[in-house]
Amino acid sequence: MKVVYKDANFNHGRPADNRLWARGYFEANNMSGTYYVYLLKSLKDEKFYTGQTTDLKNRLAQHNRGRVRSTTARRPFKLVYWESLETRSAAMKRERRLKSLKHADKLKLVKVFERGKIG
Repeated sequence: MKVVYKDANFNHGRPADNRLWARGYFEANNMSGTYYVYLLKSLKDEKFYTGQTTDLKNRLAQHNRGRVRSTTARRPFKLVYWESLETRSAAMKRERRLKSLKHADKLKLVKVFERGKIG
């Protein structure tokens, strides 16, 4: 869920004091309580990108539209792996763990994930 604040103290969806934003005081409410860690695979260079979000569909669209600076040159992307976690802290820890994996280990993880999908 994306929250845009319509208040004189906010600028472009962020509070005037970015230190509070950085500390998470104005983080958008995630009513479902679900955070996702995901792997994208570039269809251009076959490399992986690891991230975390509360909205997988929207985040994939952002990557593919070039709205994420670090992935713009490697578009398009395919979502090849995701898992849900209950807290942002847990998602961030898992994201760091996935980022530390070697490419071959990520391939194995994706293969196991694809075998477990239904349909």
